Amino acid sequence: MRPFLIVFILFLIGFEILILFPKQTEKIVPPESLPMKTSSEETSQVKPQQRMQGTQIHLVESQSGSRDWELFAQSAQSDPTSSTWDLKSVRTLFYNNEKQSIVLTGDQGQIDTQTKNMKITGNVHIETSNGYLFIAPYVEYTSKGRLIFCSSVVQVKGPQVDHRRSLFLKGTGMRIPVTEQKMYLDRDVSGEKIFDGDKTITLKSDQAELSSLNQMAQFINHVVIHYPPMVMTGDRAMFSYSEKSHSFEYLDLTGNVELKDGDRRAVSQKLRIDMVSHQLVFSGQPR
Repeated sequence: MRPFLIVFILFLIGFEILILFPKQTEKIVPPESLPMKTSSEETSQVKPQQRMQGTQIHLVESQSGSRDWELFAQSAQSDPTSSTWDLKSVRTLFYNNEKQSIVLTGDQGQIDTQTKNMKITGNVHIETSNGYLFIAPYVEYTSKGRLIFCSSVVQVKGPQVDHRRSLFLKGTGMRIPVTEQKMYLDRDVSGEKIFDGDKTITLKSDQAELSSLNQMAQFINHVVIHYPPMVMTGDRAMFSYSEKSHSFEYLDLTGNVELKDGDRRAVSQKLRIDMVSHQLVFSGQPR
């Protein structure tokens, strides 16, 4: 009888350990009790960031075997699912026929690594090889047309002569075709030209065209020039400079030219003012 009781007790103990205890411990945790991922955690897992910093970033773009531009940046960051890189402290050198023609700098930038298009923002400065300085809130660059442009208000400072700048312009909309030798202000152009130390000409026009080779500047459509005590108007005006001294040499007006000096008035198709001798020459049906 006693052996039977011992066997029966051992059977009950084994039954509870092998059958009942696992059923009490192997509980399934319901989904609602699991910790939820925040949207930011999910986003960071879906869109990890690539970063390059601590060393200068250097990119080069070449077409047809010659350099188009070189880009330097302090750091770069991108989303691997996108072809766009965000840049800090950008400096870009643009080339025309392997000659450096433009230096563009800005606080931030973006570049599409597929199209090679760029946008530079924050304290943007553009300096040309002949000394013009453009200041803009932002600029964009299209690789296909090799065009630098901005649709906002842009300030322009002319090349330095004797360690000072004497031409100051402002206009809305700017275009600089890298492969050409001209730069454009598209509308609402105004500014002043200082010469002979303290004399000033003020001007307005619809558009302006500047040379990237020399200091020549043209002002186009509805030109109004104040050269005290004279006021002159015309379809087009050109500032010409001496190749040797780089000094302001001639002011030429063409197309429906009108000059007013107090009660006196003269009209012609052309007017040249020699800024050295201060001589005025009218031509083209003057009266």
